[in-house]
Amino acid sequence: MSEDVELPHQAVASYLENIDPKICARYLEFIIDERHEESPVFHDRLAELYIKMSLMVKRRNEGGECFHSDLRFGVSC
Repeated sequence: MSEDVELPHQAVASYLENIDPKICARYLEFIIDERHEESPVFHDRLAELYIKMSLMVKRRNEGGECFHSDLRFGVSC
């Protein structure tokens, strides 16, 4: 039998963001969707990460080409 352990969400998110923003976004999605985290801090941080990842994709594809595979949500071109 496994037991859930509560880790400090802010510290975990910061650690994961230093590794990879996409991993941090997945973690934030998990605590918001599965753990029903209602704090605006985490919702805002997730929105900021979506913007950051969108800008990274845009910079990588400066040629005007629209690239969606790095993002879970759709962006219009």
